[in-house]
Amino acid sequence: MTVSAFAATSSNIVGYVKLNLRPKFNLIANQLDNGSGNKVVDLFKAPLPENFAVSKYTGSSFVTISFVDGQWEGDDLALSLNPGEGVFVNNTGAASTVTFVGEVKTGSSTVALAADKFSIISSVIPQQLKLDVASGFPAAEGDQVSRYTGASFLTDSIVDGAWEGDSAGEAPTVQVGEAFFVKNAGAAAAWTRTFTVN
Repeated sequence: MTVSAFAATSSNIVGYVKLNLRPKFNLIANQLDNGSGNKVVDLFKAPLPENFAVSKYTGSSFVTISFVDGQWEGDDLALSLNPGEGVFVNNTGAASTVTFVGEVKTGSSTVALAADKFSIISSVIPQQLKLDVASGFPAAEGDQVSRYTGASFLTDSIVDGAWEGDSAGEAPTVQVGEAFFVKNAGAAAAWTRTFTVN
């Protein structure tokens, strides 16, 4: 996944994020605000392969829309993909790219983590980062993070106050445009990040 062409205009940062989509499933995020509601039907433009699908997790089930016979159909055609959220994309065609265009959120932004549930989330800000204290990630005892590789999940958990798992004792690192599963083991929490333009 790559990021390109960010430009600052007064207090705004606008640009685009170009993501590589492998064939089959991808767990991705849109980390830019397009100013028009970030609807999936606007973010993923034709031409798309037949049966290309986007699925968003609600906390108990998935809401899915698919591109069939040249148009979108499915559970909710107003389905959105806002900064801080993530979706599974089933790319039924060859490897391709998707480009998200919009504005980086500035100021303070919060991603909610429901109590004792799985969520699919992302950083609100498009940057590679570790899910540690420096990034403000609210990891607590028993919490789990799972990142999808295209073939399997890499999973890390907080055990006795430290990360254990596939990242070899380090905090997991997420890439620009990458979404991931979080299992928040305790009470409702929030991942708050602050980004300003100097």
